[in-house]
Amino acid sequence: MAEVEWARLKAHELRTLAGDETVVILPVASIEQHGPHLPVMTDTRIGHEVACRAARKAYERRPTIVTPVVWHGLSEHHMPFGGTLTLDHDTFFAVLRCLVQSLQRHGFRNVLVSNSHGGNIIAMQLAAERLAQEFEMTIVATTYVAEAGGRIAELLEN
Repeated sequence: MAEVEWARLKAHELRTLAGDETVVILPVASIEQHGPHLPVMTDTRIGHEVACRAARKAYERRPTIVTPVVWHGLSEHHMPFGGTLTLDHDTFFAVLRCLVQSLQRHGFRNVLVSNSHGGNIIAMQLAAERLAQEFEMTIVATTYVAEAGGRIAELLEN
């Protein structure tokens, strides 16, 4: 099975993957409270795992790789609960812009921004639209629970 994690690939392997066919999944998440029973890295861990599993499933049909998770999201609404680290909207956009520009400069043209934190949804979608125009790339933004909500609901107890 092909390696899908950007951080585990070597520079020459990434250069070989760059181009029109490869899809780069850019996971965005958060560090925030998740109640007394879960660690603050819950969204980040889930986002990484969802992205890697999706990349592995897609790889045979189209090369797909996953960047490291952008763990610093928009979590101002969780600050009162402790343990939360957050960015403001301008910084969040600037981080995404810099990462997309890096991908473009390496020759990648197809980016899926895969979100695992509710507070990022609107800002991430707006950023994807603006950056797709600015860099003339295909950039799609999604939140995994929106895509898999029906299947997830089937697994949950009523």
